Amino acid sequence: MRHIEIIGNDPFRIRDTARTVQYYIQEERRMLLVIDAQNDYLDQKQGKKIVKNADQLVPGILAKIKEYEEKRDHVFYTLNIHENMDDDTRTKEEKMWGQSIYSPLREKMDHHIELQKIYYGITPETACWLKQQYKDEKKYISRIEVIGVETHICVLSNAIVMQNMFPDSRIVIDSKLCTSNDRRLHEKALEIMQGLNMEVI
Repeated sequence: MRHIEIIGNDPFRIRDTARTVQYYIQEERRMLLVIDAQNDYLDQKQGKKIVKNADQLVPGILAKIKEYEEKRDHVFYTLNIHENMDDDTRTKEEKMWGQSIYSPLREKMDHHIELQKIYYGITPETACWLKQQYKDEKKYISRIEVIGVETHICVLSNAIVMQNMFPDSRIVIDSKLCTSNDRRLHEKALEIMQGLNMEVI
């Protein structure tokens, strides 16, 4: 008769005494990456680069962050520093407001790690820093979930960056928590990411 003995719990280890072999079962460690949830994109009245109806994602984003927090998973968010828009005549203070995290999300985001970027995707330096944090086998990230705006621009760009930096991780896109001004491009981006072996849910 085979007997399975559990040894410890971080990571879980089990011993099959019939074979005197130890197996290691690594707990799934997950990362959430929230893309560009900033006033300029989500605030439907004052934002400079409004993504239509993006504010409607807020309850779902808050619920998703809470889910990750409860499981002690990792949460990061990007901040797009768009300082040199030709048509932006706002004051410095107004521009800083626009680049800040959307007010209803700010308190929650303040507990997590900001990744600044100046273009669509995070910089190679930031990506390498992120990978360095999880190079240890015990910290390996098995699932990376990407949400935010816009699906066909910054979500797509950063999902590809993450896939290249963490090639053995599952890249998951929650289609209900992403959006674009152009619905056709939103759907096309989801199709492209699925074609790149990402999991679209």
